[in-house]
Amino acid sequence: MTDFVLSWLVVPAALCVLSVGCGLLVAALATRAGAPRAEPFPALLVAPVGFAAVVVVSSLLTTWEATAPATGVAPLGLALLGLVLGRDRLRGWLSRPRRALWPLVAAAGPSAALALPVVLTGKAGFTGFGRITDLAHQLAFTEWLRTHGRAPVTVLDSSFHESAWGLVISDYPGGTQSVVAALGDLGHVDVMWAYQPVLAFVAAMLGLTLYALLRGAIPSRPLRAVAAALAAQPTILYAYALSAGVKELSGAAALTLVAAVLADRRPLGWSPLVPGAVALAAAYSIFNLTILPWLGPIVVVLALWELSDRRAPATTAARWAGMAALAVLLALPAVASGLSLLRAAGGAQGPEGLGNLAAPVPVWSSVGPWITGDHRFPLDQGGRPTLTYVLVGIGLALALIGFAAAIRRRDRGLVALGVAGPVAVAYMVHGAGVWLQLKAFCLTAPIVLALAFSGAAWLGRRAGVLRIAGGVAAAAVAFGVLYGNALHFHSITLGDYDRLEDLEQVNARFAGQGPALFPNFDEFGEYVLRDAGASGLVNPAFSRMKLNRTATPGLQTVRDTDEFDQRFLQTFRLIIRRRDPTASRPPSDFRLAAVTRDYEVWRRVGDPRTVAAHFPLKNLPDERTPQFCREVAGAVRQQGSGARIAYAVLKRDVVGVPAAPQAVPPSWTRRGDDLVADSPGRLTQDFPVPATGTYRLFIRGSFGRRVVVSVDGRQVGSLRWRESYPGQFVALGTRALRAGTHSLTIERGGGGLLPGTGNDPTGMSSTIGPVVLDPQFEQARVRTAPASEAASVCGSSTRLDWIEVLRPRAR
Repeated sequence: MTDFVLSWLVVPAALCVLSVGCGLLVAALATRAGAPRAEPFPALLVAPVGFAAVVVVSSLLTTWEATAPATGVAPLGLALLGLVLGRDRLRGWLSRPRRALWPLVAAAGPSAALALPVVLTGKAGFTGFGRITDLAHQLAFTEWLRTHGRAPVTVLDSSFHESAWGLVISDYPGGTQSVVAALGDLGHVDVMWAYQPVLAFVAAMLGLTLYALLRGAIPSRPLRAVAAALAAQPTILYAYALSAGVKELSGAAALTLVAAVLADRRPLGWSPLVPGAVALAAAYSIFNLTILPWLGPIVVVLALWELSDRRAPATTAARWAGMAALAVLLALPAVASGLSLLRAAGGAQGPEGLGNLAAPVPVWSSVGPWITGDHRFPLDQGGRPTLTYVLVGIGLALALIGFAAAIRRRDRGLVALGVAGPVAVAYMVHGAGVWLQLKAFCLTAPIVLALAFSGAAWLGRRAGVLRIAGGVAAAAVAFGVLYGNALHFHSITLGDYDRLEDLEQVNARFAGQGPALFPNFDEFGEYVLRDAGASGLVNPAFSRMKLNRTATPGLQTVRDTDEFDQRFLQTFRLIIRRRDPTASRPPSDFRLAAVTRDYEVWRRVGDPRTVAAHFPLKNLPDERTPQFCREVAGAVRQQGSGARIAYAVLKRDVVGVPAAPQAVPPSWTRRGDDLVADSPGRLTQDFPVPATGTYRLFIRGSFGRRVVVSVDGRQVGSLRWRESYPGQFVALGTRALRAGTHSLTIERGGGGLLPGTGNDPTGMSSTIGPVVLDPQFEQARVRTAPASEAASVCGSSTRLDWIEVLRPRAR
């Protein structure tokens, strides 16, 4: 509950104070001495330009390790100064709260769309688990910025350092990430829990800026608020933001702010150049070189427009040059790194291949409506192609009308954006890879939607049929956006707060005691275990995971300790892994140090050189062949006199309950030993229990909507929002059972209005695996014996996990 309060109350409140305070400071610098009182910096842009100032300051401070600790304090100091300077203006706003109603609606709509998927769970968290590993990389990068700035990562001894190193060494832009780092300090909250609240706040700034931009196009405040709120959440941008798209959402907000500031406060004097420079510096700090195809046309259009209006073009040009120079100065570290990248690689190319996309994202996704539940897949795979194409056509026609209307009324902001969007998309589609194209569509979609609603408003002011057509067309586009977003909201995966909070406690308890092996595929686990020095399967330190000949080839989401090369395994002091009743016991020199609800920790004791050879077994019939036993005997002979053997005796009464074919609901499908339950259903089957006693039940799978597991009609466990990568178990509870036949029931209900209760196409939210009963009245045992007994142990019928040959003890 503490993390929830810190992330969803303290972080947004702190962001409001920082943005309004820094915005008032920028406004004070932008207000010319002696100007009429009616000419202050626009109130609607105070918070957005203040957030941009926080981005700029945080980015600068996280450039150097020495200044990184001040990342949270410095923006707060500037905000307090701004609140003092702008106290009269702030007092005036507070005296007229009703004037803020519709701007707040414009901001709250897109913000709530990103916040609610987490807030409705009642816990801190984030969306997009398992859809792309980028978010965990961003968290590692953000945490490194918070503590070390952009100082080089010199020791790659953990997955955390490996992830941070990859982004630091590449001069990855960290504008909004630095803000998350600042809020982590100010709010005393892990950046993992601050990330989604910051995203939601950025969405609010985008909605507020669009509300300001649409002022000339849509005079009605209620209609403008609705239009801005919808334009700030086109489906492609919303979908990608739900899957960690911090740069894309922040980039869209920064671009619209640049257009709004430069169009509203044209550089009539030197002081008004400050907001423009702040907005430009923030945009570049957020996106680096890749933002230029949008920034360039915006600046060129507005500068040429300004030059055409002025009688002193040389002076006007000098003022624009001054604004550009100030922007470069404010974003100097990011500009320097961008130039370095440009020289080294000839420009940004983006990731190669499709990554986690099943197909390239179509260019028309940048129009706004997209009726699908998952942006990674083609529209005809789970989407509504015909309806989408119709709505896209309507939206595009409205956008063209809106652009023409903006030109007619000389609406500088919308015209500049209307030029920049198509130019940038054309450039990216022509010369960039699939991933940069996706980012281009995300940045451009709010522009197209804003123009579309502007076009509908223009039609709405005409008479007769055109007025009706404008209203119907606007409603259709709005429906398409909300429909597509609702599908994404319903099917999005959620980070498992309970499991990660459990792992945070493990990390705190074993901090500094690593290095630790984390043999599970979970990029967030790798991030959380940073203090324990964990190396996992997603980003292994040095890419040095060494497996033995028995290991399953290819990418695996769970690695048994028996699959690792022993020399490699013995380099770790700790093994931290998901609880799994089917997992092998670690080698004999590891002792169980802790067991939590979801994890167990094994600590290495003694000299790691004691284990001379480790022979894994899989409890298969006749696997201890004469050849196998000869290999064990050969390893014993190699060690000479004094050698001993160790062997792990498996629990006798572990019960696995795979789904019986006749019990599986017809609408559920098989995927190996697992079931993919994409619809409601109920599985009931009998299973045998060999011995009376208490059993702990585990189920393998990944669960979005609620799944209830019962034995003999009594509920053992209820799971919801417990997504995992394939092959990993979740503990259900314990039951005292008598020997004999019992009944197992697994029931998955229908989807509701809550987030994450739909079906992820990959099965991430709907996989149900076997149930395993782990007898609590038995213990897996490790026994040792003289080397002379190796042959009899190897040839026995005892169920064994592995056999080891131990070196003679030093004398």
